[in-house]
Amino acid sequence: MKTRIVFLFLLFVNFHIWSQSSLKEKAHEHIAELTPLLLNLKDSIGAWAEPSLQEYKTKALLQETLSKAGFQIEENLGGISSMFSAQYGQDGPSIALLGEYDADVFENGTKGHASGHHWLGVGSLGAALSLKRLIDNGEIEARIVYVGSTAEGGFGGRAHLARRNVFEGIDLAIFWHPSPVTWASTRPWDALLDLEIQFNQEQVKVIETPPNSSTLLQKVLSFTKVLDRLKMGMDSTIHLHYSLASPKASYNYSTDNIEVKIRIQAVEQATVNQLYQAVKDKAEALQRNEITVGISVFRAIHAFLPNNTGMKMVAENMNDLGPISFTTQEQNQAKAIQSRLELPTSGLQAKLLPFQPYTNSQTLRKYASDIGDVSWWAPTLSFVVTCYPRGVPIGQAVAAEMAFQSFGGKGMLYAAKLICSSVVDYLGNKGLQHAIKAEFQSRIGAQSYHLFEPMIHPTVENNRKRTK
Repeated sequence: MKTRIVFLFLLFVNFHIWSQSSLKEKAHEHIAELTPLLLNLKDSIGAWAEPSLQEYKTKALLQETLSKAGFQIEENLGGISSMFSAQYGQDGPSIALLGEYDADVFENGTKGHASGHHWLGVGSLGAALSLKRLIDNGEIEARIVYVGSTAEGGFGGRAHLARRNVFEGIDLAIFWHPSPVTWASTRPWDALLDLEIQFNQEQVKVIETPPNSSTLLQKVLSFTKVLDRLKMGMDSTIHLHYSLASPKASYNYSTDNIEVKIRIQAVEQATVNQLYQAVKDKAEALQRNEITVGISVFRAIHAFLPNNTGMKMVAENMNDLGPISFTTQEQNQAKAIQSRLELPTSGLQAKLLPFQPYTNSQTLRKYASDIGDVSWWAPTLSFVVTCYPRGVPIGQAVAAEMAFQSFGGKGMLYAAKLICSSVVDYLGNKGLQHAIKAEFQSRIGAQSYHLFEPMIHPTVENNRKRTK
């Protein structure tokens, strides 16, 4: 009897594995069918090269493609005209596929897709279309939500959406990015907060003030000494920087306005929250003796919460897919680019990097991403795929020259397949869903999403200021 039960159990497990594999193959076949459409989409978006908050043609093209497939479109997401969401399906878990599509603006004013967001946005869209077919065939139950956002490196489009509860009710979010390597990464991103503190006092003639009176500048400098003392106690997981600005100095009059710009960056979100409160309290303590203090948040990005359970699933699917198959011609093109840039001519890295579970970060990543905010609302999976030769400085003008190379298109299609495989595994395994959610809740613990609301509206000009 026991032998029969074991046999039936093994038969069930093997059937389940075969069923999951079959669904993945169907999704991959559909990605192959969609290839001409996806390549045309990324070429159009690449040629337009519309920068953050100005992706009018890009957004319209993506919306039209998803709308024709039956997705329900929500425009002006979060009140931003260049952001939108597209939803398909009613039953089952809600899966958010995170897309971007903004181009870079270089110092000379030219524009181009140097960060590969034309691949990013279209790759996630391809996965959405393929998963939609599985829903139509009754093979999976899910609500697929494509979220198109912008200005990740500026004001943080997804952080803006998170503050407006756009990701409420999402069970799983998936993000990918073009890279020189293919890796299911669990590396976290830092928490980041930019503040502006305005100190104001009525301007007076210096000759008429008592000799022992303190000027506004002296009082502000005493405040900066507090910041210096905070910095002295910091380790490699925390960074604090400040700078001062004031109107032109005068021989006759006291300074009446001083602005202090402060950046707080840390591995742990709780550290940023605590430092913000300490800085705020010390600044507000000066609000006496005719001094007024105004504190405003300029940019707020939450720390990314890794999910080892979910990322191990992604890594296993990555291993099943294997490395991207680049042609000899593509490798030679990559090496020629590296040679021109005086880089080691290693070509395109096809080999997958090994999965490494996240433990505890002891140093700053020195970069913050708005997918961090998403990760406080739902378990968020993030991976990178080879679309560039090793060493190429992504985000710089030279990388934009590769926006139409075939190897980038291959990386985009690979990412779409990997998203589909991971969604199929997630939907087909209740135990996995519970484990991913349990780790998500454990990472947050007793913390809650801290609502830092920037005081300025996201516009093209304000976004440029945030990147400086």
